[in-house]
Amino acid sequence: MTDSPVNEKRQMFRRVAKLTELFQEFLGGELFFVLQSCVKQTMVGAIEAGVTDEEVSEALATLADVHEFPPEVNAAWMPSWLTPLADALWRRSNGEHVGVRVYYS
Repeated sequence: MTDSPVNEKRQMFRRVAKLTELFQEFLGGELFFVLQSCVKQTMVGAIEAGVTDEEVSEALATLADVHEFPPEVNAAWMPSWLTPLADALWRRSNGEHVGVRVYYS
């Protein structure tokens, strides 16, 4: 019999990998590479919060519309779990160095 916490970790890993692929497809190669740590942290936070795959897809569509606006605008338009990624996208699009700082509300 397999240990339940081990199974939970495996399931989370698989789901993070699957959802990260969605983000990679959406963001494109170079930008995704720069934001990879932020994407993975955002995904782990989303999964822990119970976000569904469908909600991720909807949020990606929203992000496509609002990622050029400042983070405080993004916070009003999208789920809190996606705001760190939107913040990083905005900073990157404005020529700022994007670190791996991730903020959860």
